[in-house]
Amino acid sequence: MQLNWYYVDDKDIAASNNDFVFRLKMDIEQVTSRHKEPFVDFLSLQVRKKQDVAFYDLGYKFLITEIDDTEIEKRYVDGVVWTDIVELVNRTEEILLTLGYLEDTIVMNDKHIEEDYYDDDEEEELDNTDDEEEFPYYWTEEKINKYIELGRGSGERGEYKSWLTTDDISPNFKEAAQITSCDWIIDDVRSVHLIGTLDIGFFHEMKWERDIVDIREYYPLDSARTLQIAKELKIAHNKDKITKIPIFMVSNFLVTYEKQGKQYSEAIITSWSDKVSSKRFQNQLKIFKKYWSEKGVEVRLITEDDINWTAARNHSKLFHMKTANHYILDQEECEVTVNKLNLYQKKYPTMTISEFTKEVAEDVYLTPGQILCALEFLIANRVIEFQYTVEEYNYNLPINKLNIKHTEFKVEAVLRPPRVFKDKILTLC
Repeated sequence: MQLNWYYVDDKDIAASNNDFVFRLKMDIEQVTSRHKEPFVDFLSLQVRKKQDVAFYDLGYKFLITEIDDTEIEKRYVDGVVWTDIVELVNRTEEILLTLGYLEDTIVMNDKHIEEDYYDDDEEEELDNTDDEEEFPYYWTEEKINKYIELGRGSGERGEYKSWLTTDDISPNFKEAAQITSCDWIIDDVRSVHLIGTLDIGFFHEMKWERDIVDIREYYPLDSARTLQIAKELKIAHNKDKITKIPIFMVSNFLVTYEKQGKQYSEAIITSWSDKVSSKRFQNQLKIFKKYWSEKGVEVRLITEDDINWTAARNHSKLFHMKTANHYILDQEECEVTVNKLNLYQKKYPTMTISEFTKEVAEDVYLTPGQILCALEFLIANRVIEFQYTVEEYNYNLPINKLNIKHTEFKVEAVLRPPRVFKDKILTLC
């Protein structure tokens, strides 16, 4: 939860951020279904600028009345009854983030902290204890064996388990971390753990690529072989600065591509540019290159200068709409959005996305929020495209910057465990 929400008059809920005030306004309406006309309570998401008085309704209604009628529930956010206020405001902030009113808590290409995840060049004082619980972020033989038993660093596609997870980060690590999904690239559902600003940025940029068939983060190298290579090259191998145990070397990403029916892999190593020239980094890079060359895999070094941060930010804003599993969305809404976009691009080419959603909502039965949801779903699935490497996606982007690539497609709702809500799967006809 980013915002500080508070009650107004014991019924409405409000919060503010930068230039805006947000309100969840308590309201009641009579609905018709199955020849019944019950009254239901709901919270309507509204916004206004701080200098204004009137609120603008964003078109999102949270049903808070228990009612035994799924047809009625489908008309409200996520098609559910919201009984937990914390879950409700968290969902509200997700919507506000999607609409551009809130900024992502992950700041890409921000100034990095001068601190390595592992750094055996620095010494720290160690208390006289052998209890690993006192030092849960240090490496021990028991911990390494446990990771191996859990299957970390093994598997492919949706079955892969990262060697490192966000739970393994030391509290002293000051960069961002993120858990996201890989289903933008492949159809398998699994969590992807990203540690550090560079890895987050590169991963989001990379997910625009069409040729990737698998991606495995923090892929561990065979420690017996890396120790042997270090010995052959007469250089030091990474070790834990406390326990002095050799650390499993990991490639930040092992990416598998498929082009013209042939697959090949690439090992990605990320580092901030001001650390690349250090002796320690160069030594480890030599081990990486020799190890992967023996397996016929190229090694690519990525610094902050190699990442297209515009593409990364755009994907960070849009990736959750690939399957839109937290939204009510169907074929008809998507077709209406494509048809209206085609029409409005001809009549009002300089109209912004924000203006487009409001204008279309006045013509059809949908709300601006539903139009925006469908538009971003279509962009995420490349039915509609824009120059994501150059243009910053936001709601002031003119609609003439959007390019309709396909008009024939099919949208289906599919439940893919372990997810609770149905994914929206788009296939081209």
